[in-house]
This record gives sequence, C-alpha cells and structure tokens, in this order.
Amino acid sequence: MKKLSAIFIPFIIFSCGGSDENQTTETADNENIEASDTLLSDTLVEEVTNELTFEYFEDYAQLKTKTEIYDEFGADNLEDEVAWYAEGTVKLECTYLKNPENDHFVKFVFDEENPEKLNFIETHYMMYDEDFNSTGKQTIKTKCGTFTGMTLNELREWNGDEFEFSGFGWDYGGGIMPETGSEIEKCKVMMTLDYDYNDEDQDLYSSLLGDMIFKSDNENAAKAPIFIGAMTYYLPSED
Repeated sequence: MKKLSAIFIPFIIFSCGGSDENQTTETADNENIEASDTLLSDTLVEEVTNELTFEYFEDYAQLKTKTEIYDEFGADNLEDEVAWYAEGTVKLECTYLKNPENDHFVKFVFDEENPEKLNFIETHYMMYDEDFNSTGKQTIKTKCGTFTGMTLNELREWNGDEFEFSGFGWDYGGGIMPETGSEIEKCKVMMTLDYDYNDEDQDLYSSLLGDMIFKSDNENAAKAPIFIGAMTYYLPSED
C-alpha cells in the first residue's frame, strides 16, 4: 500500500497543478474579454457623445464655420442670403437653415471680414415670406429657460425683477436693458421683444411706440400682447 501511495501521490499533485494552470488561463482570457468589451463600450459612448444635437438655440453655435454647417445639414436644408444690420449700413452674408429634424428655422450670420467664419446665430418667433405675410410661428428654447414666444409677463416672472425695454416701431424696438446680475443679464442669449401687430387695440399699441424707454411693469405694457420675438447668440471671442 505504501508503494501504491507513493505512485499516486505525485499524480494527484500534478493533476491539481494542471487545474490551477487552466484556471489561470481562463481567468486571463476572461480579463482580456472584459477589457475588450470595456474598450468597445467606451468607444461607443465616445461616438454617441461626439454626435451633435440641436435641442436648444445655443446648440447651433457648435458649428463654427460655413463648411461645418453644410457638412452637418446638407445643401437641401440651407439657403445663402445677405442681410443688412446697423440700420442698413452693414451687409453680412448669412445662411438660413430649416432643420428637418425639428423644423427649427435658424439664421447663421458670418463675419464681415471672413465670410467663412460664423459670427452669430439668430432666430425669430414670427416667420414671414418675402411679401411679409405671416407663415407661422416657432418655439425655440434656450438653455437659460427662455424661449421664442415667451410673453412679457412670463419673462418678468422668470427674471424675478423688472427691467427696461425700448419702444416698438423702429430699428432698435423691443431691445431689453436688464439690470446687472439679473437672470436676463446672466443669460448669454440676447432677447428682443416684439408686439402682435394684428392686435385690435391700436391705442394700446400706439402708447408703446417710438424711441422711448419703458419699464416692464408699465400698465400698458403689462396688458399688451408683447413676447420674445427674436433671439441672438454671439460666438464667444477667441481672444
């Protein structure tokens, strides 16, 4: 029996060693598979993260050049034009977008010296054709919490304080002058008020016309059909 034991003991030890070796190999293989899966997962997450989305108005400023805009949306959804600013003294090249995914209508305005470089983006609540006939309305939200079509009283509540704005009916009509530190001032999107010119109360409208400054709690302003009519976002300076 002792000889028999001497013969089988080494075999048992050898067999146990082989089992450990196989286990080590399987563990290493599993670790390699897990590492590969993790790498693949990270790659997929990175690809999804790099995909541009256009939920908010500011999102359109992710595109810095005219080439990037065309690469993203395609020529079928874009139209090149020129627009006049500074009371008709500055002509800038621009491109209009009708986003097929969400119907956002956005205007890309390019740098005066370098028409390939995006300067700012612009959008409006009321949309018109070439004859200035209304073709509809659109609501585009900002990351700040405002949106095109937001009424004056909704804006007052959101801001948490009163503010001043210029009267309507001229080139700088509806411009907002917020207090320093207010929510409007902190929002990087510049908002301009507009008036529903189809409103029947023309006396109310007339009282808010001209190159004048009004307070948002003005009695006539609070009753008038005033809303955020336009929004502009300037790309941050590279300096």
